[in-house]
Amino acid sequence: ALTAIGSAVSFVDQNRGAGLVQQFSFDVQRQLPWGVALQAGYVGARSRNLLMASTATSYLPLNQLSPSYYSRGASLLSSVPNPFFGTPYANGVLSGKTVTQAQLLLPFPEYSTVSENINKGVSQYNAFNLRAQKRLTSGLTFVGTFTWARNQDNMFASGGGVSFNSGSPTAPQNSYDLRSERALAASDVKFRETFGWSYELPFGKGKMLLNTNKYLNYIVGGWQVNGTAIANTGFPLQITQTNNNAALGAGAQRPNATGVDPSMPGTINDRLSAWFNKSAFSIAPQFTFGNLSRNISYRGPGLANVDASVFKTISVKEHYRAEFRAEALNLLNHPLFNNPNTNFSSASFGKITTQANLSRQLQLGLRLQF
Repeated sequence: ALTAIGSAVSFVDQNRGAGLVQQFSFDVQRQLPWGVALQAGYVGARSRNLLMASTATSYLPLNQLSPSYYSRGASLLSSVPNPFFGTPYANGVLSGKTVTQAQLLLPFPEYSTVSENINKGVSQYNAFNLRAQKRLTSGLTFVGTFTWARNQDNMFASGGGVSFNSGSPTAPQNSYDLRSERALAASDVKFRETFGWSYELPFGKGKMLLNTNKYLNYIVGGWQVNGTAIANTGFPLQITQTNNNAALGAGAQRPNATGVDPSMPGTINDRLSAWFNKSAFSIAPQFTFGNLSRNISYRGPGLANVDASVFKTISVKEHYRAEFRAEALNLLNHPLFNNPNTNFSSASFGKITTQANLSRQLQLGLRLQF
């Protein structure tokens, strides 16, 4: 019973079961003229018994002071005699003659922290999707998709370590109320559009135009243009602050919402140094829980990217073939920014300081077949 007294303890919930995921979908397909197939549908999923983060960090802090004691305020931090003093092996927070009153009111006062690796995570996903696809005819093929989705979960540590997310908490604000952690998932994307195409230009041998001169075919024939375009809205933002309740065993604390709209006007470039209206938030005092949800509906920067390529194929006699490729990644040289700093206690709160993608890249290639 004296093992690790005064120290941090962590363990795996031996009664946890396997995760359960239920997926369902419904769609309608319609054949349109010009070889185009249109599909509209719904996709849903319900999941439970999930880890609330990665295996290494999915821990629920059990040794948090019950909120019923918070009304005692500063007296919780007053020093009182340590009943564990002199106990063999006592160390850490129990090594001195006195401890705080809060320590003795914890569910497990003989330890500093008690962390349980659990799988109480739940999620709910709903999406409407639209897809149009053209089979290859007359040298043209394309596929385009549009998704309108909503992804919710109670993953208090979701997004931790993910580059797009800045400041994701690694613990719930109140371990006694995991329902208050339910919000938009850190990876939620409301709207997403994709489009990909490939088109063989109608010139040269075997094509509709300029197909009679074999020498002209070396110039105008064998050209093909390809590309992909992706655009989607940004990710929800998780606003955090300095944890004033750490001494009470709480793993995180959120600010208060003041009722002011956090959005800011202007383009992305206009908002790089002030993505939020800071007056929308205020610091939650010690011995209280912030009333802000785990994340807010106001989102970080979205994504817009176009990649394109041009191929030129030349055939000499029957067994010789050359292909020239010119490819551009991020053709429009559009920057993709990471989320802003979301720590309300930081001097950099609301500022975007990092870029997630590379600038335009061009590459040329020549391929010979024989």
